[in-house]
Amino acid sequence: MTLPANISDKIKRLKSQQISEADTKRAIIDPILSALGWDTSDVIEVKNEYRKQPQDNPVDYAIFIGNRPVLFIEAKSLHAGIEDRKAICQALAYANTCGVEWCVLTDGDNWRIYNAHAPVDADEKEFRRTQITEGKNIDALDMISKASFKGPILKLTWDLEFNGKRTLTLLTRLFQNCDPTLLKLIKKEDPHLDREAIKNVLPTITLALDGTTKKTNPAQTSSWQPQPKPTTPAKKGKDVTKIKLIDLLKAGKIVAGTKLTARPPKKGGEYPEGTMNADGTITVEGRSFSSPSSAGAFARHCLHQKGTPKDYPTDGYQFWLFNGKRLDEARKEIAG
Repeated sequence: MTLPANISDKIKRLKSQQISEADTKRAIIDPILSALGWDTSDVIEVKNEYRKQPQDNPVDYAIFIGNRPVLFIEAKSLHAGIEDRKAICQALAYANTCGVEWCVLTDGDNWRIYNAHAPVDADEKEFRRTQITEGKNIDALDMISKASFKGPILKLTWDLEFNGKRTLTLLTRLFQNCDPTLLKLIKKEDPHLDREAIKNVLPTITLALDGTTKKTNPAQTSSWQPQPKPTTPAKKGKDVTKIKLIDLLKAGKIVAGTKLTARPPKKGGEYPEGTMNADGTITVEGRSFSSPSSAGAFARHCLHQKGTPKDYPTDGYQFWLFNGKRLDEARKEIAG
């Protein structure tokens, strides 16, 4: 992004002046927000000392697109710093209360961007940070530009990085601990591998978000090469759409009494559980349904409480999960 002219020099000069929070906003933060495309003179777009309810503590800046607040900014004076964890926790909690996903803590020089809706501790909600006088990662501020909020890039970038980091952490733990399930999977893919050799290799591998792997200990190497999996002529299986819940029960893919769940919707909330019955029906909230689709539609209606279940057409075999997999996957196992 293009910062206001000489803003870094101004910040360095003002740091010795012990300026107030109000002066920090006027001299530094307002010009930066203007450079990001926000009209700080428009009290409809950028509201100062915003309260959702009269009794609430005010937010320094609430930035709106249309009638919806999209960004809260909590400002501190230039000399105060932004290391107060209590301040950001309070700001994030209030953003959540108001349904605002993005939150910024800044003293004019340091800027930290948070996703208030992320289901993790406050420290892990941090998305980007920059310090203007250091001149590093200044492009991080582009993420809170007006153009960014009007397009998909902010949400897409967060989703990619957040899910990538969590997946990377999980995979690294599986590698370091030589997870038995992972060992079985590798052995299944290449039966020629020695189990003990796999256990020796796994902890030496680190993963990167770009999809590459790196050996952390070059001395521990393996001479094996993955063997191609044997191919067999494809068999013509059953029509998967003809396979019903009662067929899954008869095949032992699922048993009566199994709890059925569904992935929570992106906008929050939780669907009620279903229970698999011996006659091939599903019970949700005390009501029995002859098909997983009607049960799924009812579950969605229970959460959203709008219209009727008919307003929520649902592919029940994709919607319902048991033991971590979809009903449709069990159907495909039978179909062959």
